[in-house]
Amino acid sequence: MLTWLIERHATSNGYRRSMCAPTEKDRFEGAHLFTGERLGPGAQTLHVLGEEAYRAFLVLSTWAGNTDMEPATAMSAGVKASIEHEYEGRYCCGPCSVALWRALAVGGYGDCKRRLELGMNYLRTKRDGKGRWGSIPLYYTLLTLSELDVEGAERELSYAASTCEQLLQRHATIVEPYASRRIAILERALSRSNSGK
Repeated sequence: MLTWLIERHATSNGYRRSMCAPTEKDRFEGAHLFTGERLGPGAQTLHVLGEEAYRAFLVLSTWAGNTDMEPATAMSAGVKASIEHEYEGRYCCGPCSVALWRALAVGGYGDCKRRLELGMNYLRTKRDGKGRWGSIPLYYTLLTLSELDVEGAERELSYAASTCEQLLQRHATIVEPYASRRIAILERALSRSNSGK
């Protein structure tokens, strides 16, 4: 997988903000997040997949003991330059913001703790009073929050706890393509929210 990411980046030819280029299928048809939410074709898909590729490169490089971080530096250059000048916890839209937080969570872009705390403050402003955050994708956000160790993450998980409990009951009776992943995410989110009480 690490080799594939390096090859995707090498053939990107300065693709959008120096990120890995998506496959042609993803570029023109859109994609699904790991958590099941749909991304339509266009800039949102391109940025989210680019962030996920960058995050995967960082994680896989650590596991593999890879010391050549030149591809990561190149992958992050455009977004890093953008957030250096203007970043208040969000980036473009809900899915793009969460994708950026996921990259920050594994050490991407630098100044990660402060930027993630800004992200948690932004997320708090998006609460809809129903245990969700408006247009920000629920399961993708829960997955991210359950992996963060920054101030505000457990607070937002506690906010979403009753919704997570309701969804767990629903997933127990309804068969969906992403049900097993979503159940695991909901259980982990509830575990983290309870540890913060």
